[in-house]
Amino acid sequence: MPPWLVNLLLVVAAGGGGFLLKRRIERRPEHERLERQEKVLAIRRAMRDQDVSVADLNQFERVLLGKDPETVEPDDEAVTAIADAAIAHGDRGLTQAELNELAHARWLRADSELRETVRKWRAELPPSRQPLLDEAQRAWESFRDAQASFAASSFEGGTIVPTIFSLARETLTRQRQLELASQERMELVQA
Repeated sequence: MPPWLVNLLLVVAAGGGGFLLKRRIERRPEHERLERQEKVLAIRRAMRDQDVSVADLNQFERVLLGKDPETVEPDDEAVTAIADAAIAHGDRGLTQAELNELAHARWLRADSELRETVRKWRAELPPSRQPLLDEAQRAWESFRDAQASFAASSFEGGTIVPTIFSLARETLTRQRQLELASQERMELVQA
């Protein structure tokens, strides 16, 4: 082999080694983390463009696996809301106080929707049954708050307690709304 060819091969090999070394340096954990975040954002954008939520994917999974499609999994909805809020805040992220506020606002929205459902259904009930619904709803609200307090007590002393309390109330509130809607449908069938 001529010496000039050996030198050329050495230069190419050294250049290729430098290229590979540069690529290795570029694959530092920061770059990998950024790439993962970009992929997650691309998935979120594609889901948003297709009008598909995490809840839709979970409901599809439940149907495929034969699970009860009426089961509420607001944890996924909360994750979606938190992810959207985090995207909106960029690199800064969310403080615990902001997470607490977000969870509380989500619970207030769910509670408002439930109150509207109860109000509409109550108006359709015969007057003799309205006080029974009112009593059941008051008892359920006491249960909801006690159960949420119990769930949050696992994190007693932590700044996440208000978030857990609100998410538990939201979960129970959305489940109650489904229960009432199911009961209302059953009564319509019987009528």
